[in-house]
Amino acid sequence: MKNVILVLLFCLALTPSGEAKASEVDLSISGGQIYTTAVAYRKLYNIEFLEGLRFGWVTRLTHANKSGAAYETAPADIRRRKSDWLSGITASEIPNNIDTLKVENTQATFAAIGYALEYQASQRWILGHSLDVFGFTFGPESDALYTPNPNRGSSTSPAVVKAKPSNTNLFLFGDNDIGSLNSEFYVTYSLNDNYSLRGGLAYTFVEYKTDRKLDFDNDRFRIQATGLLIALNYRF
Repeated sequence: MKNVILVLLFCLALTPSGEAKASEVDLSISGGQIYTTAVAYRKLYNIEFLEGLRFGWVTRLTHANKSGAAYETAPADIRRRKSDWLSGITASEIPNNIDTLKVENTQATFAAIGYALEYQASQRWILGHSLDVFGFTFGPESDALYTPNPNRGSSTSPAVVKAKPSNTNLFLFGDNDIGSLNSEFYVTYSLNDNYSLRGGLAYTFVEYKTDRKLDFDNDRFRIQATGLLIALNYRF
């Protein structure tokens, strides 16, 4: 609960008081370790005391897909030397605790509400960032191959299990995150008053949950994928 309150306070602290600058919708695709397609709506506001900066809210629907993607142990208290929330971000990893789940067919669709931050660098060029904060995911079940870390000497043998996307998504910073989240770092070029092109990087978390507990009583596995992003944007 404390982590949820921290996220809400973070968002409230950035809430702008200026008048709305623009509403935008766009379609984006990205490719890399995971392929994603996303449709997003953004409402941006001027930040009165910081010229050129805009902040607002984004609602986004993302679909992620990939065959044979390798997921790793997700919970921060297993993969890191975690004693509190901060150490879930900064503490060193424990490599022997990190197991692998190879999902045969990743098909995860997640809807989220988050924030967007942009800087108007010139009349045509904009630098921006957006991030999912909370939402939910749905998708079909898939076969997956669980492989414990061989350096740990686990008594568990590799096994085929069932897995499906974790339902709840919540941004809590670093490995404290829960579920599937999408974020973007981008440059926008305005073609005219209404249309623009965006390019940059998409950083996507996708989390799957197995149908039974495995080593460390864990059933959560995540892939952290970076891919090139391209999008067509319509402003109104």
